[in-house]
Amino acid sequence: ICPDLTVPPATRRDATAENWRAKQHIFAASRLYVSTPSRWLADRVRRSMLAAAVADLRVIPNGVDLRKFTPGVPGAADPPTIVFAGRFMPQKNLLQFVRSLADLRDLPWKSTMLGDGPLHEAIQRKTGSAA
Repeated sequence: ICPDLTVPPATRRDATAENWRAKQHIFAASRLYVSTPSRWLADRVRRSMLAAAVADLRVIPNGVDLRKFTPGVPGAADPPTIVFAGRFMPQKNLLQFVRSLADLRDLPWKSTMLGDGPLHEAIQRKTGSAA
């Protein structure tokens, strides 16, 4: 983020480019072993300034506790259940998810949202239930 020169403590110049070069130098001399929970994030690492320093990159998905979640027979749910499990963060666009579910109101379905985060209360207000 570039500094706002109007907000104290102001800096005389923007050091973004200098900081970028310093980080590239540090990473070039490093050997990083990186794990990510998704292929999407692994691809972001491959396109980032970290790429040259990555000695090993692995995707290790977040696990599901099979003692607490036991999937049933595919297609046997009547009605189907639509599940979201994760952080209630703006970048996950959960308010759009809820609006999309509202568009399906004429179809038989259930939904469960598991998680917490900054949008938890907004989701509860939008759905009218505990999220």
